[in-house]
Amino acid sequence: MGRKGPLSEGLISGSVGLISRVAIQLCLLAVTLTATRFLAISQFGIYSIAAALMFLSRNLFYVGPYEYLLKTPAHPGLKGACLKANLGLAIVAAMLLLLFVSVSELIFGSQDLPFVLVRLVPTLFLSAVTAWYEAVLLRDQAIRRYYLFTVIGEIFGAGVAIAFFYYGFELQSLIAQTYTRLGILLLLYLLSTRVEGWRNGSRADVRKVLDWSLSRLGAVFLNFSANYGADFVLGIVLSPAATGLYRASNRIVSSISDLFAQPLQKIVQTNLSARSSKGLQPDHSWIAMLTAVASIGWAALLGLAVSAKQVVPFVLGPAWEKAAPVVMVFCAARALSLIDAATTSLLVCCDRQKFMLKVQTSVAFLVPFTSLGLSLVMPHDSALAPTVVAIAYFMIMSALTIAYCREAARLSSASAREVLWALLISAVPGGFVAVTLVLLEMSHFGRGLEQRLFVPVAVALSAVALGAGLLVIRKRLMTSIHSLGYVRLAGEEA
Repeated sequence: MGRKGPLSEGLISGSVGLISRVAIQLCLLAVTLTATRFLAISQFGIYSIAAALMFLSRNLFYVGPYEYLLKTPAHPGLKGACLKANLGLAIVAAMLLLLFVSVSELIFGSQDLPFVLVRLVPTLFLSAVTAWYEAVLLRDQAIRRYYLFTVIGEIFGAGVAIAFFYYGFELQSLIAQTYTRLGILLLLYLLSTRVEGWRNGSRADVRKVLDWSLSRLGAVFLNFSANYGADFVLGIVLSPAATGLYRASNRIVSSISDLFAQPLQKIVQTNLSARSSKGLQPDHSWIAMLTAVASIGWAALLGLAVSAKQVVPFVLGPAWEKAAPVVMVFCAARALSLIDAATTSLLVCCDRQKFMLKVQTSVAFLVPFTSLGLSLVMPHDSALAPTVVAIAYFMIMSALTIAYCREAARLSSASAREVLWALLISAVPGGFVAVTLVLLEMSHFGRGLEQRLFVPVAVALSAVALGAGLLVIRKRLMTSIHSLGYVRLAGEEA
């Protein structure tokens, strides 16, 4: 009685997630753009390496115990065991990070990196607790509160970072941003969320959580190698400037793709975990959820790829013009992340960690070693190296996406035709946007526009083309939106 229909719930959940990610990505983008203006390309490379290492460390708390807490039927020691497991991981991560600090100056030839990392180590314990709170909220389906708190933390963190950059603190801005964001987030959780049983959890409970998490924790390091291995290789073999060019391009594209991939992952993870906790098998809903989000996300990425030569210098500044071809390649690579966001959530809910680990091991080996081989044959000052490495990364990640997608289809009894048709439908709005922008660049009107005018005109025309594309697939799109907010469980009335 009184429950909103699936379409209403889907619109609300999807809109809240998208709006929240827009706000979060705008904050991250603002910090990135500010950093490119106040840091040299080599400094931005050091900034990127430090951020990558903190991403690796913090990500330990968002798999394993986090996922275990989401999917496991409730029992008295569950929440406490997961919290203790996260804190134990924080101790291990801090020790490993300090060990890396001791050799980082020798590897990268810079004192800036150890300076930043030592000051960020204590934030690991803040991350361990906030990640646990997040899992508690998502388990209780309090998705809107989770997004609200996350946005507030990101806004405060970004504001402090930008202020620090303007006052000349350079790399210390990263430190200020991290402490501010996590501090605000933890305060909001403590003031608003009362959690029963956080002191519970025997050693046996904690050991069970960690045993289940082992392969997922290994996947964190493998994913890091796949996603950041090239950054480190470029920084070590060539220069931090090559890392800066590569990572800035990735960051710009990620700021768009993550608007869609992260809400999609949370929605799929939450809905399928709800089914799993009740002992139900996955259905085809992951395909519908993917279609609803990818139809817009891919259009944005295609638009950026087509207009990268105009957009990149406009956004990052003339000094970053060489990043345009790298951005184009990353648009294709990050388009795959939307498919992965849906399939990985399904695979985790089906306890397919070992399968994922095998695939991730292959990718984690191929990315850095391929990057190493390509970097060694490139001239030391070659601006082409980041582009070539990005192309290799895209080809390797394509194989991972295909493997995950085939396994997800098998587990949910979905046919290859059904999956491919959903992907083609999702690409229709992007095709409209790409054709529109190509025609703009080829036209006499487009060629006559200055760069500062071309970008807003391109954005306006892309919005019109996107609307036309969505109109073409409107029936399939509305059906897909149903799945974003509510997954019908067995025994419920239609």
